[in-house]
Amino acid sequence: MKTTPSLILASLLILCMAGCEQFSQFQLNERNQAAKEYDQLKLFNQDTNALANLPKVEITPKAIKNHATNKVSWIPLFNGKDLTGWEETDYAGRGKVVVKNGELHIENGLVITGVNFTNKTILPKTNYEITYQAKKVNGSDFFALLTFPVGEKHASFVTGGWGGAVTGVSSINSMDASENNTTIYLKYNKDQWYTFRLRVTPENLSVWMNPREHLIPIKATVASIVKEYQEEAGKKLTAKQAEAALAAASSGTELARPGVEANRLKLASLQATVAVDNARRVKAAGANIEKLAREAYRRQLASGLAMAQWQIQEAGYELGRARVLPDTDKQKAARIKQYEQQLATAKKQKQDTQAKAAESADYALMSRVTSQRSTGRRASLARFISDPRNPLTPRVAVNHIWLRHFHAPLVETVYDFGRNGKPPTHPALLDWLAVELVENGWSMKRLHRLMVSSRAYQLGDSSSGQASNIERDKDNRWLWRRNRGRMEAEVIRDSVLFLAGRLGPTIGGQVLLNTRAMSTGRRSLYYEVYPEAGGNTAFAELFDPPDPGECFRRSTTVVPQQALALSNSELIHSASAETAARIRATGAEAFIVAAFVEILSRPVTRVEMAACLAFWKRQAGELKNEERVRESLVRVLFNHNDFVTIR
Repeated sequence: MKTTPSLILASLLILCMAGCEQFSQFQLNERNQAAKEYDQLKLFNQDTNALANLPKVEITPKAIKNHATNKVSWIPLFNGKDLTGWEETDYAGRGKVVVKNGELHIENGLVITGVNFTNKTILPKTNYEITYQAKKVNGSDFFALLTFPVGEKHASFVTGGWGGAVTGVSSINSMDASENNTTIYLKYNKDQWYTFRLRVTPENLSVWMNPREHLIPIKATVASIVKEYQEEAGKKLTAKQAEAALAAASSGTELARPGVEANRLKLASLQATVAVDNARRVKAAGANIEKLAREAYRRQLASGLAMAQWQIQEAGYELGRARVLPDTDKQKAARIKQYEQQLATAKKQKQDTQAKAAESADYALMSRVTSQRSTGRRASLARFISDPRNPLTPRVAVNHIWLRHFHAPLVETVYDFGRNGKPPTHPALLDWLAVELVENGWSMKRLHRLMVSSRAYQLGDSSSGQASNIERDKDNRWLWRRNRGRMEAEVIRDSVLFLAGRLGPTIGGQVLLNTRAMSTGRRSLYYEVYPEAGGNTAFAELFDPPDPGECFRRSTTVVPQQALALSNSELIHSASAETAARIRATGAEAFIVAAFVEILSRPVTRVEMAACLAFWKRQAGELKNEERVRESLVRVLFNHNDFVTIR
């Protein structure tokens, strides 16, 4: 499982725990997000049929107290006055945690902010319920994350993660909430209280949320953990082996803290090294280079020792897990040998770091100091490219931007402005825009605004009644109408996710592997597409994704597979259901009117209304389910030219 340190946003958190006859006491335990990296066991088996069978639950204080006829005994974990019974978790880059007006305020963290409940004596491992309220004050990523015990293991209920919409449970089958089959996408509004309820038994894990009612059903047992080990080994484990396996897996969470600390020290080391390198390079006046060098050395040493110690612990942990495998496991000997070698290498690295520290107190340079020996050729090239007297750079830039807005360039050969290239259709316009770009400080924003506010950009795409223009300029070189262009693969995906309410609004942050593009709600801008990152997705491949060999201008094709993808792909089926649910209109005509505005951004015509009503009637007779009829109509509109075409 791969996760990235993210933000638990500034939140207002009120906690209230309760149990009935069969439910004992309660735990709230915020754990380091990074610890999930080391959860290797497959914890849960999800009952995929349980979702439809769960009763709808309204969560209110009154309903909580009366949700069963059995005697209810609630144990408050937060006193509303101070942090008694709690401690701030020492995450890297954490924010403040304070109590105000009976509420627990958790501030934004540069990495993550959290609190741990410390009274271990009252915390159960199973048979308990927990309820809490949370309100997002600001931020857009990881609204409120709750880690709780499940037998001898733990799980984490994630709300608003990975861009602000991912909701689910980590870890299921060694996967986090953004990639397992508990993943759903919900919008969490700012300044709105949400009430969450979670129930854990030896057989089931269930999570509800109000105002969205029931949320996630999961079946989980401690026995299933041992069973999966048995299945992987091909032989039943002895009781002693099973106990050792569970203990080894649980101990992996303890690696999180030294791992986070080692990386924090590494960052500090890099910052100190950059500081002294820069001071030496520019010979900054008043800079105590000797003092900076000593500080860089000290931090490099601390970082090296911490990283080595963490690697020793990691290798020891993996070695322990390998040794508890049954002798029948064909990979046991190879794994033991592998981790023994890793452990020996890590120990030697620690010894070498200590020996180097004893021999020398010099810090390691980040890079060579080259300024004194530089020929200045790179700087000269940069000045030549950006010199206002060089017309090529701004003209090429203008041509590329014009292509994106008008779906046709001013110079057809966007890759060649030389003698072998084609002349511009509007040479004076190209030169004028190039001069505007340079004289206004190379402001791309101003250039975009200038183009989209022009009359040419605001023309319609209709050629009706334009017979003379068609005859004289069938290719529209003179821009007597607007060119049509199909949306790029990334825009199609993002538009579908936006309509479904799953597109994450977060700007910036970690870049993800493209293999996760169909399971997460990050904007397409933040996925890597090179082969090592998984290449392009199957969906994107159908809609002419970016090609490193054709970086100047993307090709556009029209093939039947594109229509099939917009009808039958997993993305479209899930998004159509979510989009249909978000359109509140009732009745066939009202829904059709609202769907056209929502999806196509225009009103429905009389002809289209008649066709849609006929489709609705036919589908209703076949499907016998209005919800599925609505989803079918949404998929039809996803295939409409007005959806995939920019006019």
